[in-house]
Amino acid sequence: MRRGVNKRLAARTLPTMLLRPLTALLLAAQLAVASQAVDAQTLVDPRSRSREYAGQTGGMSMDEAVRMVESRYRARAVKVDEVNRGGRRIYEIRLLNAEGKVWKVRVDAETGQTS
Repeated sequence: MRRGVNKRLAARTLPTMLLRPLTALLLAAQLAVASQAVDAQTLVDPRSRSREYAGQTGGMSMDEAVRMVESRYRARAVKVDEVNRGGRRIYEIRLLNAEGKVWKVRVDAETGQTS
């Protein structure tokens, strides 16, 4: 009878014994994937590219244009596009104010003039 009790006990502890190493392996895999995702985000950052490009040309970055327009019009930027018009870089910034009004402002990346 004692052997039957041991078989039942062994049947219950075997899955538990397998779960611990499996859990540790899954945790290590998740940590490895998370660290790679963080590295990928730092490599592909459009704001840093915009800042570098602005520094090369002497103009303003997209982030600077957005901050300027948001404070000037007291609204939030909901979309920003960089377009080329007549050989000039223009930021088209769509704004949304507290009353729900949506409109578009264009900022010349070289001079900072708005239209």
